[in-house]
Amino acid sequence: MMLHRFAPEILRQYDIRGTVDQNLYPEDAYAIGYVFAHTLCRRRGQSAQDLSVVV
Repeated sequence: MMLHRFAPEILRQYDIRGTVDQNLYPEDAYAIGYVFAHTLCRRRGQSAQDLSVVV
């Protein structure tokens, strides 16, 4: 995954807040999900390739 840049105002200390199509976009949701899934896999000692994506 390439480096993703979020609108800085949506990132909070404990959450992410934004308005869809104003400062929060589908690419942001994808990046958040990607990092979350990879973090879980690392913690479990699994490969992210073992994951399946359901949309």
